[in-house]
Amino acid sequence: MTTAAFFIPGLPAPKGSTRAFLNRYTGRVAVVADNKKPQKAWQGGVTSLARLYVRKPCLTGPVWLDLTFVLPRPKSLPKRVSYHLKKPDVDKLARCVLDGLTGVVYRDDSQVVTVSAHKRYQKAGEQTGCIVGVQSDEEKTPGVV
Repeated sequence: MTTAAFFIPGLPAPKGSTRAFLNRYTGRVAVVADNKKPQKAWQGGVTSLARLYVRKPCLTGPVWLDLTFVLPRPKSLPKRVSYHLKKPDVDKLARCVLDGLTGVVYRDDSQVVTVSAHKRYQKAGEQTGCIVGVQSDEEKTPGVV
């Protein structure tokens, strides 16, 4: 099994929920995202930076991901607090990264068989973002700079 790892700087954004409603003028169902702008910018950054790190073709077999989200620590938060217990939800953060890596690291996010996702506050001098670890048992593992 081979491994690749890289860091995506920035402020992680959740994929967000979608909501559906019936358009009273057309009679059709419309589906809209709750937080379109921050999610699109973050997901685009994930895709762009993954392309810089990944040098080989997309994986075609099973993929294991380890994601660590480093989120901003409020100045008013006591030092004894170590866990990030507020929004955004870790599963929505992970969904955004999985979609951003599609077509770059793997062909489709259905290939991801295990996701280990963590969120924490940034440490002193540390940048916010996401640490991505990719494991695969294929020979075509992404090359990392």
